[in-house]
Amino acid sequence: MEHLTKLIQNRTPDVSDRDIYEGLAIDVSTELGVDLVSIWLFDDAYTKIKCVFSLDRNHRVQLTGAELLKSQYPTYFKAIIEEITIMATDVHTHHSTKELSKDYFQKNGIQSLLDYIIYNELKPVGVICCETTACQRRWAEDDIYRIRLLTVAAGFELSL
Repeated sequence: MEHLTKLIQNRTPDVSDRDIYEGLAIDVSTELGVDLVSIWLFDDAYTKIKCVFSLDRNHRVQLTGAELLKSQYPTYFKAIIEEITIMATDVHTHHSTKELSKDYFQKNGIQSLLDYIIYNELKPVGVICCETTACQRRWAEDDIYRIRLLTVAAGFELSL
């Protein structure tokens, strides 16, 4: 939590949302040892999510600005709206993520995914997406616990 701690301790009015997203992404990447961390926010109608920040340790994928539409990926959207996490060891076969296989995962070389849904006042507002590109990964409950600590520290998860 090194980056978030520094931001929070030295919080001034000029610390932007982007600074918080970056600190969160760096800390999540370090804590979980994942290749790619991206932060996505829902629109008000839950018809799309937009990537507001991405960090790729291998410098191959830039997702900031990308959007995913509910109309194209209804099963995935149902999962990220109704669940707290998605843990997919194999993103190409997992029931909640396989519809993104061709357009998103293959294109970006993604093997495994852990999505942690960000809530505010019991409503989902976004997703922290942790992905591996080098190999598949079996996620553990400890991974979820560590992301939860980081999101609370960043001030994202106000209630759940």
